[in-house]
Amino acid sequence: MNHPEMTSFVEDIFERLRATRAAGQDEYARNSENVFANFDRIATLLDQSREEVILTYLMKHLDGIISHVRGHVGQREGIEGRFDDLHVYLLLLQASIVYRQVERYTFTIDASEVHVAGLPCPCGGADETCVFPSCQT
Repeated sequence: MNHPEMTSFVEDIFERLRATRAAGQDEYARNSENVFANFDRIATLLDQSREEVILTYLMKHLDGIISHVRGHVGQREGIEGRFDDLHVYLLLLQASIVYRQVERYTFTIDASEVHVAGLPCPCGGADETCVFPSCQT
């Protein structure tokens, strides 16, 4: 595989991941205000954290990938779908952890959000209007 082929491969995956995440949001979360709604519901039922629930789903797909690598290729779900779901669950886990960090270190003064310095900015410096201290120069 050469570089242009890899670039195309990655872009195709990104498109599928966007579609997979959107479909999962509609089917499972059923709540546009909380993308983690289904994980929160299950976490409450099982007395676990949201992140533990997401990790359990993630590990199910990782286990399937490991089985495939070890020669069990006749699984109910194809390997591409397992990889797509694994990526989506990794993104959900990352978003949940980062969001909780920002939530923990964010408070409001005079209707403006203030973030405590020391945390990496969730926008990664990509938002010029961001008020996160690590984005300020």
